[in-house]
Amino acid sequence: MKNKPVKKFKDYYDTDCAQLLADKVKQVMPSFNEKDFVSKIAAELDGKEFLQRQDLFADAFEQFMPGSYAETISIFKKILGPELETTVVMFTYGWWLWPVGRFVQKSVGNNLNDLMKEDPSKAKKIISEWQKNGPSKATLWIIKHGLRSERK
Repeated sequence: MKNKPVKKFKDYYDTDCAQLLADKVKQVMPSFNEKDFVSKIAAELDGKEFLQRQDLFADAFEQFMPGSYAETISIFKKILGPELETTVVMFTYGWWLWPVGRFVQKSVGNNLNDLMKEDPSKAKKIISEWQKNGPSKATLWIIKHGLRSERK
C-alpha cells in the first residue's frame, strides 16, 4: 500500500481555497465577482511559494473587493465567524483566514506609505509608537513596506 504524499502547507492556498473564500464573500456581498476572483488566482498560482500565494490572494482581494478599505474590512468581519479559542483550533478551522490577514497587512503598509508622502512627521510618529513595544515580524514588515517610497 503506497502512502499518499503529504500536502505542503503552501498548497492549501489553491483554487479550492480561492473558491472557499469567494463563496464566503459572496454570501455577504452578492455582487462579488467570484468567478473572476477564482480565475485570477488559478491563472497565476503555478510555481508560487507560500508568501507569493498570500500576496496573490491579497492582490485579488484588492482588485475585486469594493473600493473602500472600510467596506472591505466590514465584509471580512462578517465572514470571520466566532473567535477561535486555541491555536490548534485556529490551524484546523482558521487556516483560510491567512490571505485575509495578508490583505490587511499589505493595506496598512500601503496606507503608511501614502502617509509618508503626505505627512512624514505623522507617519514617523506612528512608526515610533509601533517600535516601542517590540514589534512583531508582521509589524516590522508593515513598517518596511510603509517606508518603501522613502528608500527610493
